[in-house]
Amino acid sequence: MEQKKSQPVSIVFKKAHSGQNGLFYIFDIKFSNGDAGQFFSKEEKQTTFKEGQETDYTIEEKVNGQYKNYLIKAVRSANGFVPGKGNPQYEHKRVALKCAVDLVAAGKVEVKQIPAYCESFMKFLNE
Repeated sequence: MEQKKSQPVSIVFKKAHSGQNGLFYIFDIKFSNGDAGQFFSKEEKQTTFKEGQETDYTIEEKVNGQYKNYLIKAVRSANGFVPGKGNPQYEHKRVALKCAVDLVAAGKVEVKQIPAYCESFMKFLNE
């Protein structure tokens, strides 16, 4: 998959679909560079793509029998943040806590040391 950059010029809700991974919403997206495809979102009012706002994305061709579909995905930045997908500060806290708890589970540190390790991980993530 090639990473591209363009501005969405049209984002249209197509339908909701319930599959084995739960309920998701399908949007048809057209970009100013001529690319077009479908974006799948867990939120009914997706905020990952915004009309007129340049964004990085990938487009993948999916063949289903005689039909071709093009799947659009947002590109994650180096810190894992996808524009419109929440607060990166919250994600850093979540990751820091997970790492500290993993150390406890591995027997490397004691439970009472979790706050100190969280703080250390947060400092690293926010540099």
